[in-house]
This record gives sequence, structure tokens and C-alpha cells, in this order.
Amino acid sequence: MSSSFFSRFIDVLAPASCPICGNRLSADERFLCAGCLLQLPFTGFEANPGDNPIAETLRWHFPVEKCASLLSYRPGSAISKLLLSLKFFNHPEYGTELGRIMASEFQSAGFFDGITTLFPLPLTRKRQRQRGYNQSLEICRGISEITGIAITTKGMTRSEGNAPQSSLPHDKRYENVKNVFHLTDPSIFQGQHILIVDDILTTGSTVTACAKEILKAGDVKISIATIGYAGQ
Repeated sequence: MSSSFFSRFIDVLAPASCPICGNRLSADERFLCAGCLLQLPFTGFEANPGDNPIAETLRWHFPVEKCASLLSYRPGSAISKLLLSLKFFNHPEYGTELGRIMASEFQSAGFFDGITTLFPLPLTRKRQRQRGYNQSLEICRGISEITGIAITTKGMTRSEGNAPQSSLPHDKRYENVKNVFHLTDPSIFQGQHILIVDDILTTGSTVTACAKEILKAGDVKISIATIGYAGQ
């Protein structure tokens, strides 16, 4: 029995459903149904990766090359539910699928031109054990599948012990993550154009702390991509 026949057979017995609306997916739909896909709140930031709200925010903190988020994020929205499921309810496959969507949208705008390495924002060891996976790495897998850009998870560690960013007011978040990232192998980053990938960008404090540590390697460029943008 061929794998494609087996896959179709399984779909008949337990058809996939759209995680937003719950409707059964048709044979030519993947992950999201066409209706929900069309209603996603795309930001369009990838069309102007050096001139958008994320770039304006991050350039106050470090020399960033390109910035984009795929979708506008609002608490309680369909996108927030997808990302909560990705992070806290054991759905790593959502990250891979969202990464594929991001890659397809961004690639047509030339966003990935010059990017040499995808770097998922590291988790602490404790959080990695609790969750069982890094949601940012899952997003990278989807991006890499479409673009062919290599992923690295080496060269940096993240300390334990800081309060969750989501529990803090915005003005405390930069201080909270100021020294949690630690460069362990500068050679991983030297001569590279690194795309740091994360799920949601709010204040930009976490990606800023990570980027500043990578920049200590020297001879490196940094760009940022996230699925959601929760800025005002």
C-alpha cells in the first residue's frame, strides 16, 4: 500500500479539521481552511523590512538589518489561540505550518535574500523540558522547508531564573532579560546573516537581548522574524 494511498485512507477515517473554525479541510487545503487563511490579519511588513514599526522599535537598541512579523496579534483572537496551542498545548506542528506560511509570504517579497542562517530564540533548559520542544525551532523548520536556509541551535545558551516576560509590565521587560543569553561559540555566527525567529514580538526586549549577545561575535548581521506582532 503506497504512503499516499494510506494518507488518503486515514483522512477518510479521521479527516483533518481547521484549528481555527473546526471545519473539515478539503483535499487541497493544508492546516487552515481557505476561508480562515484569507481572513488572517497579515501585517505586510515584509514588503518594507527596513521601514516598519518593528524596525523603528528595534533600531533604538541594536543595528538590525530586516524585521517582519507575519500577523497582527491580539489577545483572544484566532491567532492568539493558535499560538497558545503551539506553546502550551503540545501542538508543535502548528509552528511548522505557520513557518511554511511565513516563508511563502515573505519569500515573494525577497525578505530572505542574503539570510544565511535561521536561529530559533533559545528556551531555558527548564522550559524546554516542560514543553518538550522549542516553538521557535518548529517555526524555523517550516521556514527552512520552503527556503532551504539552514538552521542552527548552537552557539548560545539561555539562563534560568527570570520571571516570564508576559507577567511583567512593558517597562520592566528589557531589564528582566538583560543578561539571560550567553554566547558560547562566536564562530557559529561570524560571517553570517542571522535571522532570529520567535513566535510573538511585543516590546522586542527578548530578541534585543539575544541579538546583542550574538553581535558580540563580530562580523555578523542580524534580522528578526516572528509570527505575531503585538505592538501598538
